[in-house]
Amino acid sequence: MEEIVKNMLEKVEPGAKSEKKPRPRNPEIVELEDQLRGVLGTKVQIKNKSRGGKIEIDYYDDLDLNRIIELLIAEEKIMA
Repeated sequence: MEEIVKNMLEKVEPGAKSEKKPRPRNPEIVELEDQLRGVLGTKVQIKNKSRGGKIEIDYYDDLDLNRIIELLIAEEKIMA
């Protein structure tokens, strides 16, 4: 009897959200993330939304944040 109840609970709990299937990632976005990861030396994620999106750059401490900012500012000066 306990096993039957356990199986019923594992199938679907009332009010539980259904799991979303991950969308296939755009290979161009994955390539851009890899390039940014190589330049910045840290994890980078590009997240698309219906309008625009965002770029997330991970840092692990204040020193790492300063290093990334310096890289971004140096890149900005080169492009100007």
